[in-house]
Amino acid sequence: MLNGAINTNLMRLGEDNINSLKASVANLVSTPKSVQKTSAPTNLSTDKIQSVINQYGGGKSPLTAQDYIKVSTATGVPVDALLTQGALEGNFSTKGLAKTTNNPGNVGNTDSGATRTFSSQYEGLLAQANLLKNEYNYQGGFSADKFIQNNFTRPRGGRYASDPKYGEKYSSILKIVRNKL
Repeated sequence: MLNGAINTNLMRLGEDNINSLKASVANLVSTPKSVQKTSAPTNLSTDKIQSVINQYGGGKSPLTAQDYIKVSTATGVPVDALLTQGALEGNFSTKGLAKTTNNPGNVGNTDSGATRTFSSQYEGLLAQANLLKNEYNYQGGFSADKFIQNNFTRPRGGRYASDPKYGEKYSSILKIVRNKL
């Protein structure tokens, strides 16, 4: 008799969870996609973003403010974080491997000589944002501040950059970027 009562309660608990999950899924599916997407902050000016790109890229970057806004909107990774890494990793793809591999975040470009090449700078920027979003997704999502607080490490382990001064450089550039925006 006790086993029957336990089984009945377990089944009821399972049904309640299933019904709750169904309701959540139905709500998510019925929510318009424009509401589900994370968008770039509305107070950002393309002129201000472009001025950051021009400052660090010497006016020669193949990437534009619109590229950064579009990628930020698509991925939810804040523009300030993308701009900071764009400046730090290869001066907005005007120098080094970031330029020759179409890889503004140097995603997969390592000190040991491994490289990852993309078909366009935009594709490389999108890969960078997706890496930050998926691999450095701290509780509550990715932000430049959380990236710094967690010493550029993934929640599951591993560090973004091997440069011991990466944090110092990143923080300094982030401050400049935020002051310009």
